[in-house]
Amino acid sequence: PQQVSRQRRQQAQELVDQLRAACGPDAGRWQARELLESEEFRALQHAPEFLETLVKFLKTEPACLEKLAVDLAYAYGLPKPGEGSGPAPDAFHEELFALLRPLWQAHWQKAREQNAKEAATPGRIYAVIVGLSAFIAMLATQDAFHPALRLLLALLGGAAGVAVMLLAQRMQARGWLSSTAVLLLRLLQLFFLALFFFGVGPASAAGLLACFVAAALPGRKWYFRQSKQTRFALTAACAVLGVIWVPVSFVVMPSITDDVAFCAIFSWCVLPLAFIRCIVSNCRFYKLAARYGL
Repeated sequence: PQQVSRQRRQQAQELVDQLRAACGPDAGRWQARELLESEEFRALQHAPEFLETLVKFLKTEPACLEKLAVDLAYAYGLPKPGEGSGPAPDAFHEELFALLRPLWQAHWQKAREQNAKEAATPGRIYAVIVGLSAFIAMLATQDAFHPALRLLLALLGGAAGVAVMLLAQRMQARGWLSSTAVLLLRLLQLFFLALFFFGVGPASAAGLLACFVAAALPGRKWYFRQSKQTRFALTAACAVLGVIWVPVSFVVMPSITDDVAFCAIFSWCVLPLAFIRCIVSNCRFYKLAARYGL
C-alpha cells in the first residue's frame, strides 16, 4: 500500500503540473478541458493523494483556480445552484468543493443574467424584420418596376427572410418563441415563396427556397453531430464552391428571362449563405461550450 500511495502521489504531481501548464498564457483554449476529460485524470480524480495535491495547487495559484473552477465543477459533478447539495462528500472532496462553489455559483449567476439580458430585445427586432421582408417581397413582384430594381428588391427580401428565420431559430432555442409563432413564421415563408412563384416565376421561387435551406441546414442538430474535421471540410467546401459557381452559372444558366436571371442571382447566394451559417453555428457552439462546459 505504501508503494501504491507513493506512485499515486507521483502521478498526481505530474497531472497537477500538466494542469499548471494548461493555465499558462501560451496554453491552448481547450488544453485544460481535454486534460480533465483524459483517462489519466479519471483514474486519479477521486484518489485522496490527487485531491490533496490539487487543493494545495489551487490554493497557491488563484489564477489557475479561477480558470479551472468551472471545468473542475463539471468533472466532479458539483450540483448547480438550486439543485440541492447532492450526497455528502468526504473531507478531501469537501475541501476542493469549498474552493469551487463560489466561482461555480458566480458562473451560473452570470449565465442567468446574460440570458435575461439577451431576452429583452429580440422581439422588437423580429417584428420589424418580418414586416420589412413582407413589404420588400411584395414590391419585388410588381411589374411596374424596372427588372434591375425588382432584382435588387428580391435580393433584399430574400436576405430579410433569411434573417427572420435565423432570428426565429435563436429565439426558439432559448425558449423565447412559442411553437405557434414558429408555425406562423413557416406560413410567412410559404407566402414569400408563393409571391415569387406567381409574381416572378417558379425558378425564382426555387432559388429563394434554396437560400432558406442553405441558411438553415448548418444550424440543425445533424451538423453538430459531425466531427470537428467534417464540419471544417463542409465549411471549406461551401466557400470554394461559392467562388466557383458564379462563373459556372453563366454557362449553365443563361440569362434568358427575368425568372432565370432572378434564379441565377439567388443561386449565387446559396453557398455563401451556407458558408456564413457554418461559421456562425461553429462560433455559437464553441461559445456555449465554453460557457456551460459542454
